[in-house]
Amino acid sequence: MSADTAKEQLGDEAIHRSGRSYLRLIDAVFDPAPHVASAVGTFFAGAATTLRASDYADAYPIATVAFEVANTRTSRCPCRSAPPVPGTVG
Repeated sequence: MSADTAKEQLGDEAIHRSGRSYLRLIDAVFDPAPHVASAVGTFFAGAATTLRASDYADAYPIATVAFEVANTRTSRCPCRSAPPVPGTVG
């Protein structure tokens, strides 16, 4: 397996796992919220707290993959081959 292929597979897996994790997180925050506006506020406040607590080391994996893909000559985006996350439109 070439390094480019391995990198693409890693990107695919990061996107898929991250999507599942964020779907669970969204459900956990939005389901008990009295309305969408408070859920959005809670979601982003929690994200900011997590980033500060991790000294910004626990960033969003999809952004990392997007950055890596943008800096390669590969014309294929990893998100195109990743299977859709159950419960999402896709």
